[in-house]
Amino acid sequence: MLFRRRVNFLLNGLFKVVFGILCGLLIAAFLRRLLLPCSSLKGGLCCRSRPPSESPPPLGTNWVHSVPTSKRLVFIGVLTAQKYLDSRAAAILDTWARSVPGVVIFFSRANSETSLRDLPLVSLPGVDDAYPPQKKSFMMLKYMRVDDDVYLRGDKLEVFLRSVNSTIAQFIGQAGLGTKEEFGLLSLDNDDNYCMGGPGMILSRETLRRVVPNISACLKNLLSTHEDVEVGRCVRRFAGIPCTWAYEMQSIFYHNSSGQEAFTGNLKLREVVRATTLHPIKQTVNQYRIYDFFLRERALDARQQLHNKMRLWHELNTHLGEAAVDGPPVERATAFQKLSAQNRPSMNSFFPRQRDDLIPFEFFSRSFYSPVNMAPKRALAPQWKAAIEEVVLDAMTLINRHSRQRSRVIDFKEILYGYARLDPLHGVDFVLDMLLVYRKYRGRKMTVPVRRHAYMRMPFVGIRWVEDSDELAGPMPVQRQHEPFLNRLLGGGDAAQHERAVEEDSHTVHFILPLSGRLEVFKRFLENFEKVCLEPKEDVSLNIVLFQHDTEDRTAETIAAVKQLKTQYPAYELRVIPVQGPFSRGLALEVGASLLPDAALLFFVDVDIHWEPGFLQRLRRNVRRGSQVFFPIVFSQYDPQMVEDNNELLSVSSSAGYWRQFGFGIAALFNSDLRAVGGFDTSITGWGKEDVDFFSRLLLSNVTVFRAIDPDLFHIYHPVSCDSSLPPAQLLMCEGSKAASFASLQRLARELLTHRLPEYELPSPIDKQREGFVRR
Repeated sequence: MLFRRRVNFLLNGLFKVVFGILCGLLIAAFLRRLLLPCSSLKGGLCCRSRPPSESPPPLGTNWVHSVPTSKRLVFIGVLTAQKYLDSRAAAILDTWARSVPGVVIFFSRANSETSLRDLPLVSLPGVDDAYPPQKKSFMMLKYMRVDDDVYLRGDKLEVFLRSVNSTIAQFIGQAGLGTKEEFGLLSLDNDDNYCMGGPGMILSRETLRRVVPNISACLKNLLSTHEDVEVGRCVRRFAGIPCTWAYEMQSIFYHNSSGQEAFTGNLKLREVVRATTLHPIKQTVNQYRIYDFFLRERALDARQQLHNKMRLWHELNTHLGEAAVDGPPVERATAFQKLSAQNRPSMNSFFPRQRDDLIPFEFFSRSFYSPVNMAPKRALAPQWKAAIEEVVLDAMTLINRHSRQRSRVIDFKEILYGYARLDPLHGVDFVLDMLLVYRKYRGRKMTVPVRRHAYMRMPFVGIRWVEDSDELAGPMPVQRQHEPFLNRLLGGGDAAQHERAVEEDSHTVHFILPLSGRLEVFKRFLENFEKVCLEPKEDVSLNIVLFQHDTEDRTAETIAAVKQLKTQYPAYELRVIPVQGPFSRGLALEVGASLLPDAALLFFVDVDIHWEPGFLQRLRRNVRRGSQVFFPIVFSQYDPQMVEDNNELLSVSSSAGYWRQFGFGIAALFNSDLRAVGGFDTSITGWGKEDVDFFSRLLLSNVTVFRAIDPDLFHIYHPVSCDSSLPPAQLLMCEGSKAASFASLQRLARELLTHRLPEYELPSPIDKQREGFVRR
C-alpha cells in the first residue's frame, strides 16, 4: 500500500513537471514571435498573421521563389506608372534588375496592364497615377521603394546591405531638407529631415514593422505635397528615427541635378563610378547605356585582376624558379606561362623593325605637343581630355584600393605633364607625372603633397567574330551572290537601293573651273580630264570661268585648247566663260553655277587637281539633293625637291604629301543647295577665304556636310606666291598653306639636323605676333 502511494506521488510530480515544461515552451514561443523581429528567427520567417487590412497584394509565388534563398537579401519595390510600364519598367527589368540580390517588383495604379508577360507587376487597389504619388508611395511602404527613373547597382547594393543590421530600426538614404524656396513650408522641425525619394530609400525590417500598421494614420495627416517628405515624417513619428545624417550618402545615393541632360554625357566620372544608385534617368535609352558602361567596367576590372595574377606568376617564376613553385601540372603551367607572356602589360609590347616603324610619344601639359601632327602645338582635343580623365580615375582607384586598411587616402590634384602614344596593336600608353595629396587620418595625422609617376595602358579588347546564323543557314539569294561585300555589310542589296544607286550614277557632273593664266598647268588638267572622263564616256560637262591674267595674257591659247578638245569630243559640253575684272574664285563659281539648272550636280574644282578613275562614282553617291553635300579631303603633294623618292608623287604616303584637313575649296553639291545658302560671297577677291565662308554657312544650314578622304584625289604641288596686299586674314591663310606644302615634318627635321635646309623667307610679317619661316 505504501509502495503504491509512492509510485502515484512520483507519477503526479512527473506529470506536473512535463506539463509545466510544455506550457513554458508554448508561452516562450508565443512571446518570441510576438516581441522579436522577423529577422531574428531562423530563416528570417514570420509566422504571425496580419490583419486583413495590412496584408499585401498577392505577389505570385514565382517572383519570390525563383530567387535562390541565399540571394533573398532585399525586396525592392519600384514606384512607376501605367504609361512607363513598357518603357522605363521594361528597361529596368532588362538591366539592373538582373543584378539585384533579391526580388524586384513594380507597383502601379489599380488595374494596370502591360504587354510584358515577365514583368512582376502589382496593381495597388484604390490608387491612381496622380502626381505627387503620395498614396501610392505609402501603400508600397509595406515593401521597399525606388523610382522608375533610377539606376541601381546590385553588386554595390549587396556589399552595402551586408554591413547593415536589419534587426534595428534603419532609415537610409540621401538626407534632404527641401529647396531654398521651400524652407519653412514643409513643416519640418529644426532637427527633422527626410530621405529623398528619387535616388531611393532603404527601410529595415524593424522600421517596416513599426511603420506599416500606421500607414492609414500617416495618410490622414499630410502636411505637404511631397511624398518623400511625408514618408520621412511618418518614419520619424512611428519608428522614432530620422533619415541618415551621413555625408557619404550623397555619393552612395547620387542625384544629378541636370534634369533631362543627366547621364547623357561622359559616364567615366568619379561620382558615377562610386555611386550605388543614379538618379534621374529620364531617357529610357540611358538605362541600357549605363548598363553597358558598368558591364564594360566589370570586364576591365576582371582584366586588371588577370593582369595582377599574371604579374604575380611572373614574379614567382623569376624569384623562386619554375622548379620551386608548387602548382599545376607541367602542361597547365606551361600554358599559363604562355598566357602570362601574352597578357602581361608592358610599355614595350611593340618592337619596330625599322626607323619609320617607331611610334613616338606625344607630350602634353597645358597643350599637346606632337612630332607627327601638322600642328606641333595644339589644345587638348575633347577625346584626349576624356581619355586622360579616365586613366587618372583608374590610377587613383588602384592607388586607394587599400586606403581604409592603411588609414590613409591619396587625392589627385593635377597632372604636371605626361606622354601619350597610340599603339594600334595594343592600346594607348600613358606616362603621367601627377601631383597628389597624401592624407593620413589615423595615428600621426599628416597632409603632404607628393609626386608620382604612373605608367598606364588603355588596352584594346580582343576581336570577336560573330556569324549570322540566318545568313549562313542556306544558299545566298541569286540577286545577292555578286553584290559587293561592303554593300551587304552595310545593309544594301535590296531593289530600292539598287534603283537609287542607278539614279545616283546617272547624274551629269558639271565641272566648274576658275582659271586665270597658267596655260601649261591647264593643259595638264585637260589631259587628265580627257583620260578619266571623256575617253571612258563619263557623263560630265566642263565649264571654265576664265579671268584675264595681269602678266600672262594667253587667253586665246586657252580657248584654242578647249576648242581642240571639243572637236575631238563634239558630244560633250565644253565651254569657256570669259569674265572681266580681278580674279575672284567665289565670283567664278557663282557665274558658272548661274548658267546651270537647279537640279545640276556641281563639282567645284581647281586647275591643280588630279583625279583617278572611280572618284566620280563616289562623288555622285556622296551627294543628296536637299540633304547632303560632299567636301572631299584632298591629298596635297609636297615640294618634289623635298621628296626623296619622286616616284611617290602620285601615291599616298607621309613623305609625299599630307591630307588637307582644313581645305574646303573642292566641293560637290546640287545647284539648288548652293542657292539655298545664298551662294558665294563675290566681294572676296584674291587668294582664299571664300571657301571657308561658304563652308561655315553650310554648317549652319539644314543639309549634312559629309567630309572624307579620297585616295584618288590629288593636289599637284605648285609654288605659292602670296600677295602682300591681301587682307591680313587671307595673307595668313595663304602663307600657312605655303608652309604646310613645303615638306614633311620628318624631312624638315632631318634637313635641320644636317644643316642643308635651303633658305626660305616669307614676305614681311603682318604683325609681330605672326609666326613663320625666317631667313637663317
